[in-house]
Amino acid sequence: MSHYSDFQLVTFTANRSRLRAAILANQMTSETSLPSLDLGASAARERGASLNAQLVLRRLEIGDFDKGFPAILSQLTQVGDISKEMFCKRFQEMKACGDTYHVMVIEDTTKSKIIAAATLILEIKFIRNCGKIGHIEDVVVDKTYRGHNLGIRVIQGLIDVGKQLGCYKVILDCSAENMSFYEKLGFADNQRHMALYFDKQAQSNQPSQPNTAPPPHQLPIQGSSPTAPSPILAATQAGR
Repeated sequence: MSHYSDFQLVTFTANRSRLRAAILANQMTSETSLPSLDLGASAARERGASLNAQLVLRRLEIGDFDKGFPAILSQLTQVGDISKEMFCKRFQEMKACGDTYHVMVIEDTTKSKIIAAATLILEIKFIRNCGKIGHIEDVVVDKTYRGHNLGIRVIQGLIDVGKQLGCYKVILDCSAENMSFYEKLGFADNQRHMALYFDKQAQSNQPSQPNTAPPPHQLPIQGSSPTAPSPILAATQAGR
């Protein structure tokens, strides 16, 4: 004979179902997004922070293929004909590398569209007391959204990641015309970049002056702080 009323049984079953759903959702998030870090005071900006009512800065997720992630990269350089299967395989390969790859995106949630992206790659070294370097790569903002500080926000998110990972510097490549943009974030010119391409077609498809950043910002976005860079960060056009 049951000691519970019908109402109590229904309530208990519903609560258990909600708990199971919450656990499953957490597992799915863990399995479908790249690694995240606890960034303390900057955590709000790092994990799903709203830039305004519709734009969200977050980590790359496996579902972002359908939100135009390859398309946004094609505004930067040659991407190729990447299928969803290829994307998911590469995503899982990057995820399996632990803290090596950190891809940050900005989504326009009203359109379910990725409108900005950048990647930080962690390099471990023997020099500098077995130190670490963060390489920022593939910085791009959708051409219809440029001029709104989105490039600053996505790069600042990766700088925060580099600090949390214990990098002694963060470096990147950029064209001469974009140097002033990165200088506002604390980067400084250092040496030269050189490349040896094994795929001549890939080399021929590179623009003579690659646009690796959006134009200088025009409209402020709440929470951005381009005038207060960390003094320990420096950029180089070689640095590998």
